[in-house]
Amino acid sequence: MVKVLDEAGVKRFIELYMSGYTYSEIFKELGLTPSAISIYARVLNLPPRSKTSSDDVISKVIELGRAGKTRKEIAEELGISEHYVSEILSIAGIKRRKYIRCPEIPKEVIEKYVVNNTPRITIIKELNISLNCLRKLMNKYGIKYGRISRNPEELAQRTLNFFKTLGRGYTLDFRNEVRKIDKVLYNALMKMGPYTFFNLMMHNIKDLRWFRLTTISTPTYSVFTYKLYRKHIVYLKGHEEEVLKELLNMKKPGIPTYVLKYILLVNNAPKELIELLQHSCVEGGVNLPQT
Repeated sequence: MVKVLDEAGVKRFIELYMSGYTYSEIFKELGLTPSAISIYARVLNLPPRSKTSSDDVISKVIELGRAGKTRKEIAEELGISEHYVSEILSIAGIKRRKYIRCPEIPKEVIEKYVVNNTPRITIIKELNISLNCLRKLMNKYGIKYGRISRNPEELAQRTLNFFKTLGRGYTLDFRNEVRKIDKVLYNALMKMGPYTFFNLMMHNIKDLRWFRLTTISTPTYSVFTYKLYRKHIVYLKGHEEEVLKELLNMKKPGIPTYVLKYILLVNNAPKELIELLQHSCVEGGVNLPQT
């Protein structure tokens, strides 16, 4: 802990320093460390005995401290220890920055941070409030981390909006694409689990279809690359042809169509998709063997 001199001590320090006493002699009388002596000399505008880089550091610390920066921020910026910063600011009489009294921040602002899973340390830094203030505001508005909307109508509308934003009525990787577009919908998916989430959505969106590729190969054929493994394929009714084209483009070369049909059946793909696959092959002159 840095020693802070009283008025009499400061006067005595000036006398000793200006009389040419060594740092060791000043330490014996006043108990000041060499770094404290340098700081006092700089703060009191006493002539330096020899210009050193530490004089510039001390000046910069005082400048940043008066500008309102925290000890940690100053230490990181100048590459020195936080303890050394505290020592300089204490001697210079610069008190720790105090956060203003907990302000009234709109609920929507706090919700936006929480929905985006913003770390608390980032929130308090950007809003210039204390952690305790953030907790009070969250309790006041009833906001909790990890809280998700379980309103089926709201989630259904968000799902439809997701496809509008996506610009197409299907996705071969729902989880990763929805994470980029709608964090609330993503959080609901992760908290509820895919089975509960998608069945809830199908109950509220009659045209929604989904399945998951948990099997991508047979004992004889490796049908899809690992890139599609365990992906949630979600689409709106009427987009079966686009989904099928994507799957056909992503299957490995030389895979018989009946093997692709088998993979779709094993993964519980919607019957419309399987029927479209068979119908397309019949029209093309290739009849699929029945499984």
